[in-house]
Amino acid sequence: MGIATTERLGQAVPLEDLRGFIGEFGAEAALLSVSQEARAKQILEALPESEAASGVRVFGGSLAFGSEESRRAASKRFLSLDLRETADAGVGMLQRENSAG
Repeated sequence: MGIATTERLGQAVPLEDLRGFIGEFGAEAALLSVSQEARAKQILEALPESEAASGVRVFGGSLAFGSEESRRAASKRFLSLDLRETADAGVGMLQRENSAG
């Protein structure tokens, strides 16, 4: 499994573009840093359809998940308030799953 590739997108990427980007790079997962709670809510609402269409799991972290309500809404998709911890947790999770499967 190659985890070395990291691509970065700018702010306020339309969800349609995010789906296309994920599919284009053949990503196994996407880790998103979201700073606004309203944007996190939009992304979380769109994820089931996006994941079903692409087969790519999406996780998030950072400031948008500061409230208990937002972390509860994100459920297992929330990894950490800290971006580096979010990335490390996501990579670790995928490595464990791939070595077990």
